[in-house]
Amino acid sequence: HDALGTRVVSGEAAPFNTPTIWNAVGPQRLGWRGDADDVAAVVDRALTKSFLMGNASVDVVTARLGASATYAARFRRAGLRPDRGGLSAALSAYLAHVSPTDAPADRFFAGDDGALGADQKRGLALFRSLGCASCHAGASVGGGMIARFGVVADPYAERGQCDDDSFCRSDDDCRIAGGGACRMTHLVRAVDDGIGANTFRVPSLRCVADNAPYFHDGSARTLSEAVRVMARVQLGKTLDDDDTRALRAFLGA
Repeated sequence: HDALGTRVVSGEAAPFNTPTIWNAVGPQRLGWRGDADDVAAVVDRALTKSFLMGNASVDVVTARLGASATYAARFRRAGLRPDRGGLSAALSAYLAHVSPTDAPADRFFAGDDGALGADQKRGLALFRSLGCASCHAGASVGGGMIARFGVVADPYAERGQCDDDSFCRSDDDCRIAGGGACRMTHLVRAVDDGIGANTFRVPSLRCVADNAPYFHDGSARTLSEAVRVMARVQLGKTLDDDDTRALRAFLGA
């Protein structure tokens, strides 16, 4: 899970912040544009896009897997073939295996009132009362819909760039990234329009505390900053430190 600007196989900069692989399985849209319906579509894209792995085709990859005695044997033991379908099935099984399913919030929603502390419960109440749950809903706490980034305010008005040209919201972002000060360059790229009118897939918030940086552009390097930005540009709210802390406590549960 890397910040925007990561140079991959081709040396080309990836246009989007790399999403986490946690909770990537289940009934939700995938990809920042929400245009992938299942893991197979994501696998095809990851293997062949020039700014990702850059293979000529998925068939090239499966041919290499089939030619490897080690991988061919592992596929056989799993009852799979080293082809497109087998590759997707294997990766789907792995993604399901590494996705946490017994977080404190899971136990709380299952009826264990003691699973969340006072700050986390206050954060949950804020999450609901502010309206966050209208988009970040369901078992994945998001991932199932497309929405505009910047409902009430321009999300790029306070976005700048660090010395390494990665995006930032404050000098703290650049210090975390090791890229100097945040310069207000006001650069807005074509990909920042999402699928039109600044619309993107609403990401899942499960395990979000462990998945910095945030947003499709990787511009917020801390969860507290991401929470403040979302409150301001989506809801027209300015959060104080106590509310930000409570929301962060709930999102970390």
